[in-house]
Amino acid sequence: MLETLSLNYNDMKKQEQALTTEFQKWLKHNWKTTGVFEVKVARDGKSFPFRELKAHQKRALRSAGSKFVYKIPDLGYQNPFDLLMITESPGYVVIFYPRPREAKVFYMIEVSVIEEEIESGAKKIDETRANEICFRLGVLC
Repeated sequence: MLETLSLNYNDMKKQEQALTTEFQKWLKHNWKTTGVFEVKVARDGKSFPFRELKAHQKRALRSAGSKFVYKIPDLGYQNPFDLLMITESPGYVVIFYPRPREAKVFYMIEVSVIEEEIESGAKKIDETRANEICFRLGVLC
């Protein structure tokens, strides 16, 4: 039987931050095209509730398919540049279903496919369904 991990909100955000950093490294070494990504963690390790993908996140992921312009906030850090424009790039929701002592598997799903799931009445997505509809399945080493 698979051992799952149940996380409270703060622990889930910390894990999401850590996985985002690891996923960023994976992208740098494995991804060859432009894209935009929103990393999410299934808090209970079993299913990801769509309510945790916020409207502004879906909107931004979708807009990269046409034209997305973003001003990087000036917060006193040394930014690489001021503005970023992305055109005709797919937007992906990257979902992790964490399990202790197992490989960190992710499912990269196009935001349009996620929206189709929501429109069909789905409230959440389990790992089996994520595997069926994902654009790419990956593993962080």
